[in-house]
Amino acid sequence: MKNVTKILTAAVLCAALFASDQRIDALGGNAAFWPGDEANIANFPARMLDHGFVQLTGVGLDGDQSARILWNDGGNAWGFGYNNGGTDWFNIDYGMGDLGLGLSIGVINYDNGVDGVWNAANTGINLGVGKSFGWGEIGFSFGSEETTTAATANWTPEVPNTSSWLDTSACSEGGTGNETDGCTNYSDGGTAWTPGSANDSAGEDSTGGGGANDSCTNGGTSASGNFDDCTNEVIANCSDGGADQALCEGDDTADTSDWTESGNCTNDGAGEEGTCTNFAAENGTATSSNSTSDMKINFAREMDLWAFDTILANYSSSDDGTVTATNMGVDFVAHMDAGGAAVVWAMGLDMADCGGDDCASNTLRSTLAVEANMTDWATLRAGVNSDYVLSSDAGSTGQDFAWAWGLGFNWGGLTADYSISDAKFLDPIGTITGQDDGDCDAVGTAADGSWTGGACSAGSLTDQSVTFTYRF
Repeated sequence: MKNVTKILTAAVLCAALFASDQRIDALGGNAAFWPGDEANIANFPARMLDHGFVQLTGVGLDGDQSARILWNDGGNAWGFGYNNGGTDWFNIDYGMGDLGLGLSIGVINYDNGVDGVWNAANTGINLGVGKSFGWGEIGFSFGSEETTTAATANWTPEVPNTSSWLDTSACSEGGTGNETDGCTNYSDGGTAWTPGSANDSAGEDSTGGGGANDSCTNGGTSASGNFDDCTNEVIANCSDGGADQALCEGDDTADTSDWTESGNCTNDGAGEEGTCTNFAAENGTATSSNSTSDMKINFAREMDLWAFDTILANYSSSDDGTVTATNMGVDFVAHMDAGGAAVVWAMGLDMADCGGDDCASNTLRSTLAVEANMTDWATLRAGVNSDYVLSSDAGSTGQDFAWAWGLGFNWGGLTADYSISDAKFLDPIGTITGQDDGDCDAVGTAADGSWTGGACSAGSLTDQSVTFTYRF
């Protein structure tokens, strides 16, 4: 047994270094179901008066990492928090024992110091306050943040290029959007006129001379200008727009209706006459700004009701700059002492609305969690969540089932909490001794032993970060 203890201890210390959110994640995900855990301080700030610790979170993996210290002095609590987010100025906790009041303040203030569209900045505040009463406990939190995101390094703006362009049909773009001549669309309901050709459809000779026919359409070529002999000429679609435009005569009427181009040009409005706005494409992502806010209210009260001993209620509202989401719920919780294990069973109703279309729902939620001692220093945790959607705007109903697993190690004041996969139970000895197949870097798979040409690394106890806490 002593050898097993040494092996387990070595495996833990090799997997990571110091754990609390992991405990709650493995026990159903709701810290309020486990009132003695320091994770409750976020929702019930007055509970900082019950704790003293140094805590390191996110150990072992790149990502969110934080450190926190909380202690009691003369009946009052003091705390400071730090993280690698890069935007926080300070995070302070203060609790007044004589009032049963807890206060948390976090200030966000960051600027990368770069001017223009490449500026990135964050400003905001997070406030939490909680108080315990004889009839229960209240926790309130509010957060607001203004974020400016810098343009990407390859960003170039959309560039307008306004110029005249040639229309050779009926004010529909005839080229790539880089033409240089004007466009005016005419309509008169007569016969189309083709520049550079002789339209003798009305019986007039090609030279434009004489003739008794007074319905002459085009008495000559487009370039000849011999239109004077036609007393009733109609040039209905004189849409050349070039040098021959001046030679087009008759009672033509300009059509100033809207038109749509077929290429890169955009219509500036009605009555376009040779103007084309051509936009060069935007590259990358432009700078942007966004405001977010959130608010939460939590209530807890001890109350005997059938098998339950605690009632919890919550309300939250959040605005991501686009939509406002709301959530409210109530839970009834039963705590059971099973000798070497602590058992929690909870049932409740969750009413959520994400603020968009067809996303409101009412869900019956249930949690079953157990924390069992394996030895006096090792604990196995399991949490089950079963949710059933009673109704929704989308018309869907149904069940969702999930479970989570964890390990806890306790060396006096120092604890380490791990989130693990249930796959570890398929080969617990291999996991403990580091002899499981793990990952192979060659052909085949570790699971069936078919890999060839490369070595397999030992599997890790966990692929998630670890939180270490020293309580005092």
